[in-house]
Amino acid sequence: MATVDLDWNALDDTLATKLVDMLNKQLTNANRPSFLGPTNVLGFDFGTEAPEVEVLDIQDIHPDFLVEDEDDDAGVDNGNDVEGLKHGHMGYEQPTAQGWGQRIDRDPYGIDYDDYGAHSPRSWDDEGITFPSRRQPLAAEHPSQYDLESHHSEGAASIGVAPPTPSASISSQPDIQLHLHVSYHSNLRLTLSTSLIINYPAVGFMSLPMKLSIVGIVFSGEFVVAYEGSRRRIHLCIIDELDPASATLLGGEPPVPPPPSEKRLPIGQRLLPSVIIESEIGQTDKHVLKNVSRVERFLQDVIRKVIEDELVYPNFQTLVLPERNNAPSAEAPESSS
Repeated sequence: MATVDLDWNALDDTLATKLVDMLNKQLTNANRPSFLGPTNVLGFDFGTEAPEVEVLDIQDIHPDFLVEDEDDDAGVDNGNDVEGLKHGHMGYEQPTAQGWGQRIDRDPYGIDYDDYGAHSPRSWDDEGITFPSRRQPLAAEHPSQYDLESHHSEGAASIGVAPPTPSASISSQPDIQLHLHVSYHSNLRLTLSTSLIINYPAVGFMSLPMKLSIVGIVFSGEFVVAYEGSRRRIHLCIIDELDPASATLLGGEPPVPPPPSEKRLPIGQRLLPSVIIESEIGQTDKHVLKNVSRVERFLQDVIRKVIEDELVYPNFQTLVLPERNNAPSAEAPESSS
């Protein structure tokens, strides 16, 4: 297996600012529980520890990554493809394997973590946090290189559909798919501000300011990264090695199902076994409660579910890359003489 060296220092403050904007838009669209006030991301730091990346395999791009929706068709034909990040959902034929049964679509916040010592999303009932069933656009009003846009590729073609043939006039960049294993013991820092709302004896009776800092994440999992050079796209998803449907994407055999008596952790906990959070409740110039465990568990569950619902196969993200600067950009500032 080959390893990949990452220039982690290239992740600068400009990209961090774009990610903060994206997260704030996502939080704005989220339906908050009644005990939680508006949430705002204050800052993000990538940290100094880079992931360890190993290349497990190199393949042709899976056809489902190459299926274009109407927006993509219009963008390619007109040369006006929108840069940014798009959400997709693969269509695939359900592989059958004895003992697995039929795959069921993941229900947001439907996994019960009680058996693993974490707060159960099901126990939130109407007080729990939910996201809109139809993802809202994340693109800013003024698009730029890292502007973020959410979309669905509903009705994606089945596996047997042949990929579109790129025009000979389009860039001759290679089209390849990488199967990677990523281990990440990060020292990143993500800081958020919100408030705890006490709705007794009346709605909004009391509000306690709260500051949360994610100071470290441990990630271990497998990625599929498809680089579509002809259309300037990078498709990215996480593989659940215990899900028989993942073998469809990798072209291998479905995994052997575990014994019925064996209890396995949810995919979110297997991918992110550790999410380190620091919390402070109250005003800094007065009494402050630190490291409130229930609040921290709540945020850990949300982080794991966002990863599962946005990135775990058959969900994926597509990054539309900017055009090469072979010619002066129309948005470039004019030079003064």
